[in-house]
Amino acid sequence: MPDSLLNARSKFSAVALLMFNACAHYQVRPISLTALTRMQAEHTLDSPCINGARANASAWSEAQLVSAASCFNPELARAKAALHLAQVNGDLAKQYPGLALVLSAEYARKAPESSKWLRALGLDLPLDFGARRAVRLQASAQTHVLSALEYGLAQRAVANQIGLSVDAIGAANVEQALLHERANQGLDWLTFVDQRILEGQAARTERLKPQQDLLLTQAALLHAQAAERGARSQLASALGLPLAQVLDLTLAAERIGNPRPLTPDARQNFKLRQAALLARPELLRALGQYQLAELALRLEFAKQYPELRLSPGYIWERGLVKLPLALSAMLPPLDGNRGAIAAAEAARALAARELALVQVNISTEIDLAFANRDAALAARALATQQVALAKSELSAAQAAFDAGELDQLGRLSAELHVNDVSLAAHALDVQLQLSERALATALALSPTIAPAIAPATESFMDTQ
Repeated sequence: MPDSLLNARSKFSAVALLMFNACAHYQVRPISLTALTRMQAEHTLDSPCINGARANASAWSEAQLVSAASCFNPELARAKAALHLAQVNGDLAKQYPGLALVLSAEYARKAPESSKWLRALGLDLPLDFGARRAVRLQASAQTHVLSALEYGLAQRAVANQIGLSVDAIGAANVEQALLHERANQGLDWLTFVDQRILEGQAARTERLKPQQDLLLTQAALLHAQAAERGARSQLASALGLPLAQVLDLTLAAERIGNPRPLTPDARQNFKLRQAALLARPELLRALGQYQLAELALRLEFAKQYPELRLSPGYIWERGLVKLPLALSAMLPPLDGNRGAIAAAEAARALAARELALVQVNISTEIDLAFANRDAALAARALATQQVALAKSELSAAQAAFDAGELDQLGRLSAELHVNDVSLAAHALDVQLQLSERALATALALSPTIAPAIAPATESFMDTQ
């Protein structure tokens, strides 16, 4: 066998060996639903991941719960995986397009040369430069920014869910304390009526009203206990923990999520509105989608022009060594890619309309949040006056009872009235708290902003 043929074979073997040695090895990672369920059930508050987010305190603050949610919350885990995928795809976009290796052989039965075989090796190299490469890199960077925004949105959603759960648990505890007090007062009322019935000073029918009042109070107490359990179930879901882990969880009295003091000055509200329209991640996401549509349109315009490919080769032709070099061009479609350009322009127009819709929805949400907060403040101010008036009436009734001018039933009626007014005021307190949290969310004032969103948002805004 000629030496040149042996050299060609050795070169082909070396290239093939190099290619196969560079391959990564596949690892099997099957999903077991049973193991997944068992793992979720084994999540505990004693996990090192959660303990690392907790300060040395007996009660959990809302900020600590938000930090602990990053350990087991499945929504955050999914958003983090999507962010990692975008980062890996960004690194992939920087790589040079794949080469095409062509190995060929030709046999000539009656060839007059010394060998009947022709062997060749060729490479097809796309010339990666110009608008195609620039658009690919910009699109990958934009996708990474959008993934960071999605991660920030997921963190905001989880933080809001935790905040609402903490508020609901605190509200249910306060309501239960008021209802326990009212149940004791109702029991005193029923005992007083029973005593009067035994003394023959009242008919047995007078017992129906305090008895029904006590039953209603006990039913409301059961409802408040169920509301607390439901809120703890939502908190467990936000933390990614079983419900049993948070049934006895002690919460701190402090809470976050309140907006900073807002002046009623219309100019100040206008500034806050403008800041929110620039800071809301939903708007940044819609703007990012528009930029992706813009990049897709630029890519279709670039496809109007031929894509150049360079094809060097090596040929051993029956004892002769040849080194051919070819330059080829992939031509655009026969319509000059106008159909794809029209579709990309329509997609960009749709993204622009969606961006405008998001901005209008945010503006409406801010208006509604301000209106609800102002209404809740006005209602709470009236409730405060009613509570103060009811307490002054109770003081007067107590003084009259001590002076012998009022019987025990009159004093109990005044106490029950104070409790009823306090329960109504507490309900308005809950509404005010909810409206303040909704306003903080609408104005993007919540301090629980995702750490990963900050650098990505800054780089995104710098490109606009």
